[in-house]
Amino acid sequence: MARPPLPDDFDAYAFGQGDMIHRLHGKLGISLRQLVMLDTQALYDLAKRNSAPEDTDEFERLVVIDDETATQLKRNMRQMQRRTRPGKRNLPHDIGVTSRSIALSHLPHVPRDVSLHRLDKELVAAGSEPQIVIEDVDYDRYGKDMNRIISLRPHGRSRRLDEGSGAFSPAFNTDVALDYLLALIALIYEPFWAHGGPEARRVVFTYASENDATDFALRAKTGETDIIVLFFESGQEHEGPSNIAVYAKRGGTFKAWPKCSVWGFAKENGYLIASDEGEFGFVIWQCAILFVRKISFEDLPARFVEGRRKLHEMKEADHPSAE
Repeated sequence: MARPPLPDDFDAYAFGQGDMIHRLHGKLGISLRQLVMLDTQALYDLAKRNSAPEDTDEFERLVVIDDETATQLKRNMRQMQRRTRPGKRNLPHDIGVTSRSIALSHLPHVPRDVSLHRLDKELVAAGSEPQIVIEDVDYDRYGKDMNRIISLRPHGRSRRLDEGSGAFSPAFNTDVALDYLLALIALIYEPFWAHGGPEARRVVFTYASENDATDFALRAKTGETDIIVLFFESGQEHEGPSNIAVYAKRGGTFKAWPKCSVWGFAKENGYLIASDEGEFGFVIWQCAILFVRKISFEDLPARFVEGRRKLHEMKEADHPSAE
């Protein structure tokens, strides 16, 4: 079952992926190279996990969007402004938008039939950030358009919006999945023994429960990034990923490795993701997948046991499991 679109009446607060990365870097001290490889849902989950209790309501309507979605939303806003407030020109791209009813709810002393231009000024005089006011019917239409644009692209949002859809398991422990994801990035990022050049196509990491119905292969095939997905058995997240899938495109050709594991050779401090049949290995080089073809894939079961042990060790070093 596909992830349901945002409801038409959902009051979304769109937050750009880049802005979220810089906020989390400053707040948590996580390296930028790790954060830029998290997909929008992982960024949302990480931000929510580290939010203050008083921010709970804000996170229920916050949506983390990527750059392409942000560009489409800005274009849609400019079109809306030209249609509803033709006298407004050269407005900042990030200016807020509100409706007549919402504005009047904050301005009880202002007549209900006052002009939109007057409402703009009254809101600023009352201490609000500059924003433009539009009629209620235009505001409703704009909100629906914005939510539909967001829904067409991968984005991070409250998992409550997916309850009952089958898109996510309610028992899925995203906190533990995040810890393993960050540990894996650190483990396989630019190992000293690997050598590679910059790839134009970067990679993002995410996680999902084993019964997640998201078509990650389609996302990688039609999108701008390769994708590495850590799958977990719901309720057993502390045991580590039960499977890792790699979806990549090179030279216009798409390829999927749906069954992979962490491969390890402690004696040489060599760790990577490897396809379970030993065909390819993968590490990260400059935020892109680097294919590894010169690693010995003899004794694969032992190498996978070692890789799993090391990943768990790194995760526990940063985020120990609760006793």
